[in-house]
Formats: sequence, structure tokens, C-alpha cells
Amino acid sequence: MADTLISDQSLIFGVTDTGTLGFFETIDFEDVSDKVETKDGDGDIIGIDYHSKRYVVTGTYVFDSGQALPTTGSAITLTSQSNQMSIGSNAIYVDTVKQVYSNADFTKVDFTATTYPSIS
Repeated sequence: MADTLISDQSLIFGVTDTGTLGFFETIDFEDVSDKVETKDGDGDIIGIDYHSKRYVVTGTYVFDSGQALPTTGSAITLTSQSNQMSIGSNAIYVDTVKQVYSNADFTKVDFTATTYPSIS
């Protein structure tokens, strides 16, 4: 059974008051590719090609002050027990980070990141 800590300063259910804590409030995975259309002399589309496959990951992450804020361009790892969409083991690169809320104990950030299947 996980610890429950109740005091006049905090209520934390399911974790101890030591170590680091983080959880996803929301997370979305979008399968993205670039599309190129081939047209004939009349301008009619006669072919389509998709390339540069990637996954765009957006979400909100809440973590305690024991963890560093992710930075743009850094590679991160996402761990989710219930993720139904596999994005493989490739690096996920942070595109944007927006700090939404912070206090002495916790920080909440919105982020966008991209993973590329051809880059490991």
C-alpha cells in the first residue's frame, strides 16, 4: 500500500514525501506526415505521396520542485502505463514549453514535442 501523508501543510495520496513526483494531466499523440501532390498538365491531382512521418506529442505535466523544467530542443522520455499508441523508443524532442503555474512545491507546464521514427 502506498503512503498517505496528512499534515497541516500538505495532503499527498499514493506517494511518500521524499523523492520526485510527476504525472501527466493530459497527453495527446498525433500521427503526422507531410503530403506531396503530383499534378498533370491540367492541374488535376494524379498522385499523392506521404513522407517525413512523425508523432507530435502535446500535453500538460505536473511535477515537484525536485525535477528540472524541460528545455526546448532537449530529448525527453515519456513513460505511460496506459498509453494505447506506441511511439517506439526513439527520442522525443521538446518543441515548446509553457510554464502555466508554479509554487514552492509544484510546477505545471504545457508542452509540445516531436518524435521521428527515423531518428533514434
